Amino acid sequence: MISGFVKSLFNSIKALEYIFKPWVLKYLLLSGLVSTIVYMIFIWSIFRFGDDLGQMLIAKFVTENTWSWLVTTIEWLTRIVLTVGFIFIFKYIVIIITSPFMSALSEDLEMRLTGAPKTKQSIGFQVKSMVRGVRLAIGNLLKELGLVVLLLLVGFIPVVGLFTSVLIFAVQGYFAGFGNIDFFMERRFNIEESRRFIELNKGMAIGNGVVFLFLFLIPIAGAFFAPTICTISGTLSALEKAN
Repeated sequence: MISGFVKSLFNSIKALEYIFKPWVLKYLLLSGLVSTIVYMIFIWSIFRFGDDLGQMLIAKFVTENTWSWLVTTIEWLTRIVLTVGFIFIFKYIVIIITSPFMSALSEDLEMRLTGAPKTKQSIGFQVKSMVRGVRLAIGNLLKELGLVVLLLLVGFIPVVGLFTSVLIFAVQGYFAGFGNIDFFMERRFNIEESRRFIELNKGMAIGNGVVFLFLFLIPIAGAFFAPTICTISGTLSALEKAN
């Protein structure tokens, strides 16, 4: 598992060699534009509705004698809560809406590396890819939610709770990596077979997903490059395991 994690990190660095190649640019621009728009909408929503939610809580629980720092704290806490929810949902939305571009990128990369024949990327194929992405995302979202809730409950146990935040981040990374690597797996496996493949390569998925999540911490630029970098990285890692 550790070796798979480390190798996945190295492949993320290796992916940088590809992102500005002429044949990659169209995928980068399309996925980057879509991802950045969604990112900006989410950030705007956090501050817009975070303020509204904060004001609702302030109106309900705060009096005129409440310290101003407490009011500010409540406003920022609501933004933090919304940010956590944003990270939880955002990665699935980005993976789904960029799936037509990232699926084609993954196949194009595999073709260039192995000489495999390229299939025709018809509209029907792209729709099928998105439907698969939605089905996979719903299943993974429910599993991730269950694991995160369980870890939050475990977090109340003394000492053990110190590690729950790291485990929650690893869980989020695992499912994000799963989504990125599935652009490679969809050409070979059905969803259940893909789940078994990822179960056998947890470290690979976590490494890919951790990079994906960290990139989104870089304002705008991270959202622009994350889908392409992690799709290339996921394809490189999966090719090594599948062959």
